[in-house]
Amino acid sequence: MRHLAAIVAFLVLAVPALADGMTASDVYKASAPSVMVLTVKAKDGNTYIGTGFVAFKDGLAVTAWHVVKDAVSVTAKFNDGQEFDVSGLVDSDPKRDMALVHVKEFGRKPLPLSETAPGIGDKAFVIGAPEGLDFTVSDGIISQIRQEDGVNFYQYTCPTSHGNSGGPVFNDKGQVIAIVKGGMESGQNLNFGMPSTYVLGLDSTLPTKPWDEVKVVAPSNETGTYPSDPKDDSTLGYAIGIRHDIGVLMSYFKTTVVAAKNGYKDGPGSEAFQIQSNISKAKDDLATVDSPDPLRKRMIAATQAGIDSALNAITDYINAVVEAQRSGGWTALARDLMQRCNAETANAALRDSDDLRALLKDASFRTNVPKLCKTFDGDISIPPSKVGAYIPMLDPVLIGALIPGGMADKSGLQVGDRVISINSEDVDNGFDIRSKLIANMGKKVRISVYRDGKQKSWDATVPST
Repeated sequence: MRHLAAIVAFLVLAVPALADGMTASDVYKASAPSVMVLTVKAKDGNTYIGTGFVAFKDGLAVTAWHVVKDAVSVTAKFNDGQEFDVSGLVDSDPKRDMALVHVKEFGRKPLPLSETAPGIGDKAFVIGAPEGLDFTVSDGIISQIRQEDGVNFYQYTCPTSHGNSGGPVFNDKGQVIAIVKGGMESGQNLNFGMPSTYVLGLDSTLPTKPWDEVKVVAPSNETGTYPSDPKDDSTLGYAIGIRHDIGVLMSYFKTTVVAAKNGYKDGPGSEAFQIQSNISKAKDDLATVDSPDPLRKRMIAATQAGIDSALNAITDYINAVVEAQRSGGWTALARDLMQRCNAETANAALRDSDDLRALLKDASFRTNVPKLCKTFDGDISIPPSKVGAYIPMLDPVLIGALIPGGMADKSGLQVGDRVISINSEDVDNGFDIRSKLIANMGKKVRISVYRDGKQKSWDATVPST
């Protein structure tokens, strides 16, 4: 692995570490001029927004690999309104989701990189472009340090969204401690960043590759000769679906059971036990699956670890509620179990990866598991955050979680509703629900759902934003 320790040491001296105890305002004033919003025109014809920041030396910037990997062209905009071309890729580390790019700018300070890991509970700040809202600052804490497939990453609570990817996460000294990777849309402030120390493995001395020369080697079956078993693909797809859903389902249970009128007094509920049984069966079924395809082998291994965490999460949740019900209150044990549930839910959550993207593009997998692939297509086309409604793939019309004040919430939908129709048009899945709400923004619609075992209908005006 290549190292830039000497360069980084020089830069840390050239851009002195800032004083302890900085506020969000302090961090923004010191760092925002070196943060950039990236507009990426991609090979699929779409335009995406990401974030990056000047690092190492003038003209170089760090962002997330997934932001630029399919780029045809990239433009960087700074907070003074100036825009510059990003001419190409200098180096990348796809496994750690890191990219070093060349920006045709000058005169901006490289941001200092922390060479030590933060502590759990340490303050954190993020500057980026959530949902395209340029140069937004948010704060929170480092809530956990995790590892997956031999790669460390930080879990943090600073609010982030689409558009923040590739941006800096700061400590209260104004140093970059992580690069934003993504988050769990179904959870509250469950966001993830890759440690800034991994940036040291990028080689700033390499020549810049223009975007048309950047080759993305899909972590897939290069020859296309590996056989695909429809049953095994279906088993793997169902398990991936559970990982996709686990955050939404746990949010649903906590809203409809833990925070409900009778709370723990009515116990975990039959749905929780059914989900536990389904996850347990998925775990057993996945253990029988094998494939000669290296891509599928990697996805099976990654999914097995996620399913283990999902089973632990639902089991801890059930045990927490049972303990509270038995004891007549939220005892220390019940609270500890619920905290464990939260941690396991975060571990189980499906995260974006090159392997996942390659599998979802695999022609035979799309044929064998069409429902899963269509769900991911729909999530990309209209993200759940756009309407503020999160719907599990395996219960495709259930409102599992809502963003307060979001479009779905303001239209009268509630967690636990199972949507029947919008304007007398039946819905089959989350994409249907989202697309129908967006198509009727600013208009009055008739919404029908099953709520508390009864059909309920009402007229609502879908908000414009």
